[in-house]
Amino acid sequence: LTLDPRMLYRGIGAALCNEMGQLGLQFGVTAMLTRLILSDTCAEPSAAAELGAAAGAGAVVAVLASPLELVMIQQQRFGGSMAGTCIDLVRQHGAFGSGLYRGLGLAMARDSIYVGGMLGATPLIHRKLLEWRGQSAGCEGGSAAATSEADSALASLAASMLGGIIGALLSHPLDVAKTCMQGDLQRLRYGGNMESLMTLAREGGASRLYTGAAWRTVNITATVWIANE
Repeated sequence: LTLDPRMLYRGIGAALCNEMGQLGLQFGVTAMLTRLILSDTCAEPSAAAELGAAAGAGAVVAVLASPLELVMIQQQRFGGSMAGTCIDLVRQHGAFGSGLYRGLGLAMARDSIYVGGMLGATPLIHRKLLEWRGQSAGCEGGSAAATSEADSALASLAASMLGGIIGALLSHPLDVAKTCMQGDLQRLRYGGNMESLMTLAREGGASRLYTGAAWRTVNITATVWIANE
């Protein structure tokens, strides 16, 4: 363990590109898929439609997120620049197989769950909590005005905690396996998607699949709360 910022901030460029690109595109693609489902943009979508649009957006945007995360992980392990790492990876491993898109299937499954929780379940829970209080977060001005700032803030926090915790815990084993795969491009320890999950389970059972879950849950819950606000 070191506090040297040159080590702690390895891969920060790829991480920033990933976070900015992911969140912006996740909102945009979720909105686009929701509009495709609804004819009236002010109508409240069904729970299934809302969750489906968010989960679909997660899977689509993972196509951008997965290679950026791989570059970040390789930089975190071995150093080097973002561009240089990317060029070396493609030269040595190509784009698919053990290359830039290694772990894509797990990333798509993970982000379907995560974004489904962030942009699907969380707004849904938020509205249900306000309705339970006899208020509404609908499109009409009167209903929205009837919601006090304190009630809305508390409902947002509660919904974000539920959505974030559920999304983080359900998706965490997939994230662990994907991260291990992306750190092992030579396949010395981790092979394909299912093989990697089984290897982790053999190493330490369920506890191994949930390594780092507490930190990731805090991170995701905070992100979900900011996104919901």
